[in-house]
Order: sequence, then structure tokens, then C-alpha cells
Amino acid sequence: MYYLVKAEEKSKNGSNQYMLRTNDSVYYVGELIRDIIVYIEEGSNPNQISKILSSRDDPKFHLTKDDVINVVENYIKPLGLKSSLAPQQNSVLRDRLGGGDFLGRWKLISFKQMRWMLTFLQHLFHPVLFVVLFLGAIGLNAYLLPGLWTTEDVSSGAGDCFRNIAFLAVYYPIALLILFFHELGHAASSYLFRATPKSIGFGFYLIFPVLYTDVTEIWKIARYKRVIVNLGGIYFQLLINILLIVWYHSTSDDLLPLIRSTIVINSVTIFLNLNPFFKFDGYWIYSDIFNLKNLHSQTFAYLIYTIKKNHKNFFISIPSNTLKVFRPHSPALMIYTILYYSFWGLVCYSVFHLTVNAFAVWRDMINNIRVGDFSICSLESYLGTILMTLVFVGIFIKRSKTYAAYSRQYIKNLRLRNGSNQNQLSQ
Repeated sequence: MYYLVKAEEKSKNGSNQYMLRTNDSVYYVGELIRDIIVYIEEGSNPNQISKILSSRDDPKFHLTKDDVINVVENYIKPLGLKSSLAPQQNSVLRDRLGGGDFLGRWKLISFKQMRWMLTFLQHLFHPVLFVVLFLGAIGLNAYLLPGLWTTEDVSSGAGDCFRNIAFLAVYYPIALLILFFHELGHAASSYLFRATPKSIGFGFYLIFPVLYTDVTEIWKIARYKRVIVNLGGIYFQLLINILLIVWYHSTSDDLLPLIRSTIVINSVTIFLNLNPFFKFDGYWIYSDIFNLKNLHSQTFAYLIYTIKKNHKNFFISIPSNTLKVFRPHSPALMIYTILYYSFWGLVCYSVFHLTVNAFAVWRDMINNIRVGDFSICSLESYLGTILMTLVFVGIFIKRSKTYAAYSRQYIKNLRLRNGSNQNQLSQ
């Protein structure tokens, strides 16, 4: 099965391009490939396809029967599906869901089930209204949030454990509801631009439990529209923050801790989603603004490109698929690469620091459990410790596998090089 539709943006040479989705991968293809795929699906053979194409005025479509067979064999069949395209021959665009970084995904709500909500919410994303409300929401949050943390009840309650079962029974459902509205922001904006969202679901990204929206179809729309879709979730969260702050200043003292905690978790998730180094919203925003497709792959390619400038025989090469979209002279790519590896350097330091302190943290946690400390705040602390340990262990394992693969490639290349040198000496 495949999905093929015309993209709003043209290729670099000004010709039409089409978005092809198959096997959870997305590609941009030209009109010739698109037409051959369609004719194959209609049951035409290579000879019939050649005659249809050759009847056109444009000489680039004048293919012989053998030419058609060659295109099918070299461009369309390599993935094992007759209507799929080989990634080494086309510009592959990564799944908007994070690709292989997801450990599991489960659909919660389909497009048909949420369509009635999207029909109403889409009006908030008309470009002019969106820009006005989005910038206004940023300004109001920047103005109101600092004042929130200086109020007397915040300072006087610092360090106190005000959580209980009733608090958690309300707090976590509200937090989940906010995350759901974040995903509705992506879905509603995508729906406005006629890039139908497939579903909203739950999954594990690396080790983080997350909600996600399948908006892969937005590859067919223009870049500025994709940026609006990518900002849609954060946009809704900024608006929700304003409502929460108004509620905070107009309610009784009993509800203040709950509202304040909700504002905190909402604000934290906004900043987390803006992190461009994970495949969260910030990653796609940066990628689309600067037109850097497959940003993580290009980042690795830029690192190899820089090393090869000084060491031409460096054993790792840039994958041919990445070369199709690689932009080594882009200042945005250079800046992102520097920040990306600096970020992961900080993560590595944090892993080391966590490892040094982990035994003490776990010892204290075990001692507290032994003395029967099962208060709500303690239980949250225990779960936080376990979760953070799993996060860092998961990141460490994933990175270790990547670097182990590079090491195996290096050893293989060394053996091939040594074998070649020995052959030359024997001759």
C-alpha cells in the first residue's frame, strides 16, 4: 500500500514534486516516477507505459520499453514493493513521529473520532489570527509568569509537601488533558491545511512516555504551513497557561497549589517540546524554517564532512541517501551541529554525574522504603529516581549501539585496507 499526492512546494529546478508514503517512510519524487507508479497500479505493462509517455510533448517523458524497465528495476522495486521507491535514489523524509526512536506506539483516537473537534479548533490557525494570538500569548506568558513565582503563597510553601491522593486524582488527569490539547493543536492546524491527521496515540520515545499525532501528510504542504502545524501544540499550551494564571488569581487558597503545579508542568513541557535536539516540536520547527530535511542525518554528515576536510582517508563516509539533501554550506546546519554535539556532551556529563551520585540516591531511597516512608511525595520521588535512571540507561545503550556500529565499520575497513596492501606487496 502507498499514498501519493502532489506537494505544494516545487523542487529546486521548479518542477512539480509528489509526496509518496509507503512502509512508514516518506519520499519526494518527480512527475515521471509518479506517473510510472500510477500506470503500474492501473495494470499497464512496460510497453504500454512507454507508448503513453512517448505521446507527450515533453521529450523527457520519451522513454523506450527498456528505459521503463530500467526505471522500475532501479528506482521502484528495490524496497520489495512494486509501488515503493528505493531510498538511495530519492530524497527520503523521516516519519514525523520520530522514526526508529519510538519503542512502541498505540493509537488512542482516530481522525474520524476527533473530526468534530478539529472542525471547530481549526479556525484558530488561520495564519493572520495565529500570528497575532501566538505572539500575544508569548508576551502575556512572559509578563505574567515571573510575577506568579514571587507571590507570598509560593515562597511560604517552598519545600512543603502539599500532595495527597485527592490532589493527585485531579492533578494528573488535568496534566494529561493539557497534553491531549497539545496534540489537538497539531491535528487541528494540519486539518486546516488539508493534510489530514491520521490519529492521536500513545508511545515511548526513547524512554519517555509521550502522546503523539500522526501528521506525516504535512510533507505535502508548504514549509510555512508546516511550521504552523509544528507550533500548534505549543500555541495551545501558551493559551492554556494564560487561562490557568487568570484562574490562579481569582480562586480560593485551597486550589492554589493545584493550579500552580499545573502551570509548572505545562510550562516545563513547553520548554521540553522546544528542545530541537530530540525529535520533539523544536526539531521539526528548526528543520522546516531552515529547510534542512533529515536534520539529524545532516548533522552527522556535517561532522564527517568537517573531519574529512583535514583527514581525507577518514574511514566513515556520508551515506548516499543523506548526500541527496546535504547542505554543508548552510550556517543554520553548522550552528545546529555545534549546539547538537555540545548538548549531547552535556548529556554525557550528566550521565557521569548521575552515575557518581546514583548509589547515594538509590541508597537513600531504599533506606526510606525500609523505614516505611510511603507518603505521596516520597512515592513521587521514588518514581522520579527510577524514571531518570531508565532515561539515562536507555540513552547510554542507544548511543553505545551507534558507536559500536561505527567501531565495527572501522575495523572492517582496516581489514580491507590491510588485505589490499598485502595483495599489492605480493604482486
